[in-house]
Formats: sequence, C-alpha cells, structure tokens
Amino acid sequence: MNRIAAQTALTALGILAWAAEGLAAGEKAPADFSWRQDKASVALIGANGQVVWQLNYAEAERKPYFHPVALPGSAPLTWLTPPDHPWHYGMWFAWKYLNGKIYWEFDPKTGKEEGSTKWSNVKVTTRPDHSARLEMDLDYVPAENPKPILREKRIVEISAPAADGSYHFDWIQTFTAAEVKVEFERTPIPGQLNGVGWGGYAGLNFRFAKELKDWKVVNADNAKDMEAHGKKSAGCDFSGSMDGKEVGVAMLDHPQNSGAPTPWYVAMQPNTPMACLLTAPLFHKGRTLEAGKSFTLKNRVAIHPGRWSAERLKKECEGYGAIITIPGPGGTR
Repeated sequence: MNRIAAQTALTALGILAWAAEGLAAGEKAPADFSWRQDKASVALIGANGQVVWQLNYAEAERKPYFHPVALPGSAPLTWLTPPDHPWHYGMWFAWKYLNGKIYWEFDPKTGKEEGSTKWSNVKVTTRPDHSARLEMDLDYVPAENPKPILREKRIVEISAPAADGSYHFDWIQTFTAAEVKVEFERTPIPGQLNGVGWGGYAGLNFRFAKELKDWKVVNADNAKDMEAHGKKSAGCDFSGSMDGKEVGVAMLDHPQNSGAPTPWYVAMQPNTPMACLLTAPLFHKGRTLEAGKSFTLKNRVAIHPGRWSAERLKKECEGYGAIITIPGPGGTR
C-alpha cells in the first residue's frame, strides 16, 4: 500500500471510529433528553427538567462558560462565580497574562479588565442522539487597544450520555498570534523569582461545587491528591461524593499537544470550599508565539459516576490519544 492509500485508509478508519463512538453513545442514551436553546445559551435537558450541561455565551458575559455541568439526575458539579473567586465560571478556559496584561480575572473593586475575551460566529449543532458540536471564534483584546493580539478557533464536541450517565467534552483550541508577538505567562511558582505557592495556573479550568465532599485526586501515573499538583501526566481525575453518590471529573491531555503531557493544577483546601482542577500548560514556564504563528491544544473532560483509579485513567488516556485527527466542518475533530 502506498503512502497516499495508507493515509486514505487511516482517515477512513478515523471517520468510522468517530462515527461508531457517536452511534454507540446515541444507542445507550436514555430517551428522556431534549434540547433547550436561545441566542445566548444551549443546554441538554434531562428528566424532570434537569440541566445536564449548559453553554452560556451571552454578550454581557466576560467569557463563554459551561454551567451547570452534572451527571443526569444529580446536582451540578460546577460552581459559578463563587465569593472567593468571582471570576471562576464553572468550566471555562482562560490565559493568565498575555503580553503582561491579565486576562484571567477582573478588578473586583472597579469591575474592569486589563484584557478582555470577545467571541463571535457561534455555531451550535445539536444532534438527535443528544451529542453536540459547538464552534466559535474568540479574540483576546487589551483594554488600551481595540485590536486583538491573539485569536482562537474553538471547537467543543460533546458526546451523548451513556447508560451510566457518563459523557465527555472534547476541546480543540487553535490560537493564532495576530499582528504582534504574544508572550504567555502566569504567576510564578516557588523556586522562581517572586514565586508563590498558588502560582502556575492558566488553562482549562473546572471549579467544583461546594456541595462536593471527600475529595480525591489521582493522575495517570498514580500520584495522589496534592502530589499530582504541578506534575506532568496524560490525565488527572478529581472525584468526591455528593448526595450520597461518588462522582468524578477526569481531564485528559492529547499527546499531540506541544509539551505533552501537560502539568496539572490541583487546588484542594479541605477547610474551605476551594476545589479546582485545570490543565496548566504554563505551570513551569511561559511561552512565546510569533506574529502569524499558531498552536493547538486538545483536551477531553469526562464527567463520570464513581472514582477512577490510576489504571482506569491511564486506559482512558490511551484511548483518547489514539483518536485519529481528521478534518471536520469548521475545524478539526
């Protein structure tokens, strides 16, 4: 088989594998799901009107975000604008510093931002099997200049709930520096100049609801709880108990990502309701992107019942990493 034929065969296999995954999820999905959509949000609705997940992208928001995110029939796992960090938006993505300006948070006294996130061309595709595809363009804009310094093409593929209620979000984000070089930075970590124990964050974040108790964390290399903080691994799972049930959120890093596997940022403060898990591609150091150049980040967020072991997490990471990347409408999937 020549190279072109081999590539064609692999692409076909990738399409079939992706389609089979969607069909399998659709076949398992309970029938009592429906869609709710308006010009500012889209949500999967479960039994008794429960919101399983909802994407919010109203113009008045500071960032597009997912909240609530829950297992079917269970309470939300996300927390929107908690008092300790009102710029936490359930499940969302944010950089910390771009060219020295903060894009993560706003000034709580003035409500103003040094750098804002704008979005446009939102396209929502909902499917009969209760899976969905979400696309949008984002601009990262400094307050003193209306021109964006960084552009992003974001695609999120969301699987249909399986029989046990589990489902996942596949994030694909392509960042392109506009007319200037972009320097990505974060608050430094201990051992670095002006480093602090809470430094290193920037990326795809999941802020857990205050009702989640008995937290446990494990990464794909069996580092547990705060041992996983700052460690590189193919994936990390954060689990707990809520309403007498054990539930978890696993975040996976695709091996095609630059610098993979990513470090993970773990926040576990037992005497407070502060619990977060996020990808932290800048944890150890920043990066630079020359004008006109691009890079892509791919991550999966799996919502699941129970607690995943390191072995289960490793298998899930291997399966996710083996997915063939193929062209799709508006981007890659």
